[in-house]
Amino acid sequence: MNKILTNQPTPRHRLARITPEIANAWIQKTKMLNVTNRKVNEKWVERYAEDMKNGNWLLNGETITIASDGGILDGQHRLYACVKAGVPFVSSVVENIDRKTFSTIDCGRSRSASQVLAMEGTKYHKTITSIIRGVAAIRNKVYTNKRLVDMSNMEVQNAYHQNKKLYDQIAETIAVPVQNTRMLTPKLAGAVFFHLVHDLGYDWDTVESFILGAISEDSHNDPHVDALRKGLFRWKNTKLPERVKLANVARSWNDMVSGGKVRKFDDRIETIPDFVKA
Repeated sequence: MNKILTNQPTPRHRLARITPEIANAWIQKTKMLNVTNRKVNEKWVERYAEDMKNGNWLLNGETITIASDGGILDGQHRLYACVKAGVPFVSSVVENIDRKTFSTIDCGRSRSASQVLAMEGTKYHKTITSIIRGVAAIRNKVYTNKRLVDMSNMEVQNAYHQNKKLYDQIAETIAVPVQNTRMLTPKLAGAVFFHLVHDLGYDWDTVESFILGAISEDSHNDPHVDALRKGLFRWKNTKLPERVKLANVARSWNDMVSGGKVRKFDDRIETIPDFVKA
């Protein structure tokens, strides 16, 4: 082991305040060296930059790794984000690393937002993580069943802690019924539940009756809810897009609270109506 280490440059470790100017200097040096790093993912840069600008970037022990030739080995997305955000951040920095080690860097398994909540002792961590992303999708009008809204672990964690009691209560309420009937996903049912109660101000009992009624195999006394329920039941074992289901849920809710006519489930509807505010 000692023999291997003596054949490599001696690393230098330090804690540094990295300014946009310093970050840019490392970026430009790497370009001058004409070395190949991963293609920069602009979405990741944007996400990191937002965290830095909002004060959500924390010192966690992960390093910026610089090769003995002065080029970046690990941390390019953080450095690009620093430049984009225009604000400094503090990080551990390791310099003078042999470039031959590049293939061994950043090979560990990443930690998911759900795992972060699980390590805090959150009971329904997977359900709550998907609900939080579902809420963001409804708010931003980008709801799709193909992928979840791109949120950092810290953004999910912060959203959870801001409304911990409500998320826990919703997850506890929908977990078993959703699992039993599979007429809506936990993401969709929970996100609509949260949006109606927290964002739009509806009372818990009304929303609970609507959501649980819509995913029940038993008939509901409100004709709007029952028409929705019948449609969801009919399509529950199909690959009907979740976006279509959400559009029907929103339309049924709006008809119910406004006293509109009862409409059959529409498996071709594309546009998701905004939920009527309380």
